[in-house]
Amino acid sequence: MNGNQHKINNLLTLLFSFLLILLPGASHAHSGNMSFFRLTQQKSTWHLTAILAQATVQSYLPVTNSPPLTKKSAKEELEQQLVDYLKNNIAFTINGNKTNLNLNKVRLGNHETKVSFTLNKPIKQLNNLDISIKAFSHGKNHHNILLVSTTNTQHKVILSVRNNFTSTLKIDPSTQQ
Repeated sequence: MNGNQHKINNLLTLLFSFLLILLPGASHAHSGNMSFFRLTQQKSTWHLTAILAQATVQSYLPVTNSPPLTKKSAKEELEQQLVDYLKNNIAFTINGNKTNLNLNKVRLGNHETKVSFTLNKPIKQLNNLDISIKAFSHGKNHHNILLVSTTNTQHKVILSVRNNFTSTLKIDPSTQQ
């Protein structure tokens, strides 16, 4: 391979690496230092989906082995621990009203775990969102990434030690028409 071809290959490799980092779906949940959360609107109902690396889930939520558990009960116990952990470490205040999370579904996977919730109060228009997602914040360099999708807009919020895993998002009502 000549020198120019080698430089082109190196440049293409570098470009491809940057694309993988920048594409939102390419890095979902397989990094133990990042957890992804998606808050989406369907009419006046809001849904939260947590997309988590299975390694992160297992490292934070070990299932106790005494008394001995069957495979099914261990899975159910892990699911319940995870749901309780998330409910205790995620808080949303929407337009000044604190909201609770109602469990929809838990899907434990080999590499990725998804947990989905519905927010308990219907909200027609989101103007102000106070966010606190402290789940898995004990990990060194951990980041929680929240994507908020209203009818017409998307907002990305990165929660980390720098902002104490909290943020406030103000959304212009004219963008939700």
